[in-house]
Amino acid sequence: MLGLQSERKPIVVAAPAENPILAIAKDWLAGGTAAGVSKTLVAPIGTLPTTCSMELRLCSCFTLLSAHQRLV
Repeated sequence: MLGLQSERKPIVVAAPAENPILAIAKDWLAGGTAAGVSKTLVAPIGTLPTTCSMELRLCSCFTLLSAHQRLV
């Protein structure tokens, strides 16, 4: 082991070239999916009165939301 010195080099693999139109379509699809999911999850909060978000704590808002939506 004294005379053997190995030099480690990183393995580099070139990524295949991607069609620019396909890349734009993938980005558009991913962004649209993320927007749809986030708007769907946040939509029930909009049914609460605006005073809830201003005056009550966050956990109280979720309690009121679950009672309002009859989730309990």
